[in-house]
Amino acid sequence: MDLMALLPSRIQFAFTVSFHIMFPAFAIGLAAWLTVLEALHLWTGQPSRKKIAEYVNRSLMLVTALAPVIGYDKASQIAHYAMDHDLSLREAALELGFVDEQTFDCVVDPAKMVKPYVAGATT
Repeated sequence: MDLMALLPSRIQFAFTVSFHIMFPAFAIGLAAWLTVLEALHLWTGQPSRKKIAEYVNRSLMLVTALAPVIGYDKASQIAHYAMDHDLSLREAALELGFVDEQTFDCVVDPAKMVKPYVAGATT
């Protein structure tokens, strides 16, 4: 066998063998972990609605709702400021003064964001 063909064939064999060893282990491990998480959820009861609401309100992607109202650059500045100073978007927007409380509460509403909606558009 030619030595030039030997190295690529060994690499291909090593990749194939490692894939067939690693993939099932990963798939079984992931399935087991999901089973544990589901069992913990069922054992502890309902999910923590308070914690879920906190995660939603601290999500930086909510800033996309502000872009049509104050512009992309200011919305981006709010997201960066919130991340850098460990603030919620609301706190960051109010500190930077780009938007007032009433406008922020009206525009950044996660319930509205799951439906077709454009902030500032008249309906």
